[in-house]
Amino acid sequence: MGIIDNDSIFQQVKGNIGGGYYIRHVKGKAILSRCPVRKKMKRGPLMPKQNRKFCRASSYAVNILKDPEKKAYYASKAKGNNNAYTMAVSDYMQHWERPENMMEPGWEHKIFRAD
Repeated sequence: MGIIDNDSIFQQVKGNIGGGYYIRHVKGKAILSRCPVRKKMKRGPLMPKQNRKFCRASSYAVNILKDPEKKAYYASKAKGNNNAYTMAVSDYMQHWERPENMMEPGWEHKIFRAD
């Protein structure tokens, strides 16, 4: 992965380039990366459970970021290339409670905690 100079023509380009490379833009900088290699792998017995957990985390993040106060909280926690959405997903994944508790009113406030 390499950061491309500001005066380069690649600042105006994004997407796949021949030879297995692509250009993406993060926080105003163009980054040249190698395309990911997708390997076929067997799904383990815990993978579907983890996929469902991540799906719930994504839904949590989308819903929690509709509130400007909570969005500002997660944005303040974001560092580097992270943003409020990824911080909300990370918070959910680390402080996840069992699904039975999520049926209670106000379950989303058990995860969100303002310091």
